[in-house]
Amino acid sequence: MDITEVWNGDRINHSCLHWGQFNGEDWNKHRVIETPVPQFDRPDGVTFGVAFEEEADPGNRAERGRLVWYVDGKAVMKAKIPSGTRRLEEWQFILNIAMGGNVCGGNVPADGAYQMAVHELQMLEEPVGGWQAFERDWSTAPEGHP
Repeated sequence: MDITEVWNGDRINHSCLHWGQFNGEDWNKHRVIETPVPQFDRPDGVTFGVAFEEEADPGNRAERGRLVWYVDGKAVMKAKIPSGTRRLEEWQFILNIAMGGNVCGGNVPADGAYQMAVHELQMLEEPVGGWQAFERDWSTAPEGHP
């Protein structure tokens, strides 16, 4: 899951969900939405977030919970947590600048440099604004496209 993914310094965030294999069977476990973020270089930074609610045992349902992605407090994407995945509490955070692969087609930012500055990383017991805000955001955020 990518809370933020930016290519080529193009000021477009790609909120991404990548679970399972990218094949016909797992097509619904890959979601993305593009959000223009013209303020990427502002001095006080941009806040990215993801909130989730998850069931311990979803039974035979196709999903085990829900996720909402945020850019500067605005809900930009939602997706269901697919059944058959590990609980999110077992995950680890990786902060990185990924280089290589074919997504950028060999392009680099105009100044030739990649930079990442993390001012703060938080894990909270409930989403900013509480669970009522999460429900509102779930009902209004667009679903990522496969």
